[in-house]
Amino acid sequence: MASLEQRIHELPPAAFARSAHAAAKLAIRAAELAGKKPPASALRIRTQSLEQLSAQQRRRLQYEADKIARPQHAAPPAQQSTGESEESGSSE
Repeated sequence: MASLEQRIHELPPAAFARSAHAAAKLAIRAAELAGKKPPASALRIRTQSLEQLSAQQRRRLQYEADKIARPQHAAPPAQQSTGESEESGSSE
């Protein structure tokens, strides 16, 4: 069974944004009732609009889809080796 966090992160963008806002609001209220400082992540989420949260979720889901579609043996573009370090380290 998937964790609640995992299920939330798999939601469509609009549902994710609404759920994130609701969870942040509850976390802030719970902290206030307990006389504690609200979590920074909850405060950050509450300052973002639903549109911003939806856009972030769309980008994250696209990144995950791209990662799955990318062949397993290929490194991300930023990490691909040019072969220079391998060649310069060999002695012939």
